[in-house]
Amino acid sequence: MEYEEIRELKQSEKSAVHLVREKGGERVFVRKILKGRHEVYGVWYDSPHPFAHVR
Repeated sequence: MEYEEIRELKQSEKSAVHLVREKGGERVFVRKILKGRHEVYGVWYDSPHPFAHVR
């Protein structure tokens, strides 16, 4: 799924949080991008949950 950024909600040295909308749709989401290496999220990324790989 692709997203278009509406606005930045927060920026820090560890992460960035944005309000985004799916392209061609109406649903709005909050997207958090982690900076650096966070090993705990490697377990989550390998999860079989259908929304585990949404970026």
